[in-house]
Amino acid sequence: EGTGNMNVTLGFTDNSTQTFSNLLVNDWFAAAGAVISGFGRAGRTSGTIVNPAGQPKLFNINLLLSCANRSKNLAYIAVNNASGNARLCMMAVAGSGAPSYTANSTPVSCIGGTNGTASVQVSNSLPPNTYTWSSTPVQSGALASNLVAGLYNYTVADGAGCTFSSS
Repeated sequence: EGTGNMNVTLGFTDNSTQTFSNLLVNDWFAAAGAVISGFGRAGRTSGTIVNPAGQPKLFNINLLLSCANRSKNLAYIAVNNASGNARLCMMAVAGSGAPSYTANSTPVSCIGGTNGTASVQVSNSLPPNTYTWSSTPVQSGALASNLVAGLYNYTVADGAGCTFSSS
């Protein structure tokens, strides 16, 4: 019981690692931020399950992978207590594949027209996404509109600052 800290090391199949140090582990009676709340616990000496008024809770910790590690396969997860007292760590792991990007365009309706559009759709990205187009003036949404015929570059940055650029 009590708040603590842990270190988590992710090992990838290419033998690289990413370490997250000194992560806060909330006391299971903490007031806010629980993902599961209200389960019982066994008494240390009696083994009897009780459900105290403070309702024990479980909390999540998000591990934000570096841009380079997002497309790698995970080989192992090592969790180490970084606190002075013992901890029980229950773990479930979830994730998604690497982001994918699909660009589409609508051509101008006539020579010299300014009604072309370009758009990009992003899947499996860490929101929020920000967009930058090479249009004049520069546009910053998933949809660039009022375009003249031509080649346009775009860059998408996700919530972790990982970028993808294409034309």
